[in-house]
Amino acid sequence: MITDHKAINKNYVVVFKNLPLDSIAALGIRIEDNTRNTALEDLSELYIKGLRHDSPNFQLIEVADKIICGGQTAYKIVYDELIHNILARHIQIFTIRNIKIYTLLFNSEVDKFSECLPTVTHMIESFSFTDKTGK
Repeated sequence: MITDHKAINKNYVVVFKNLPLDSIAALGIRIEDNTRNTALEDLSELYIKGLRHDSPNFQLIEVADKIICGGQTAYKIVYDELIHNILARHIQIFTIRNIKIYTLLFNSEVDKFSECLPTVTHMIESFSFTDKTGK
């Protein structure tokens, strides 16, 4: 587990990395302010549009509307794109709670994706929100 989120991206609060550490397989949790007050229903389209713009190798595999993640309504997209010249498959799940956008992002080499999927699915399904006050 990598908790030095500034080394990766300032919005990631934690990244679970698959061994060996030079593997690109990882599950990250990103939290960012919803500064534009974007509706959850619009995030999927905005994320896909951004990925198409930023990655010429982007290939959309699946869009799943209205799943449940951490007890919240969420959206999921699955796509392929290159990471350091390696074809990677990504699962991106996002939801909004209060004024924050929560994104779970898993990526793995395409040829290792099926091998990692049961474990990462279990990890994603175990995601939940807690109240800071402990109530």
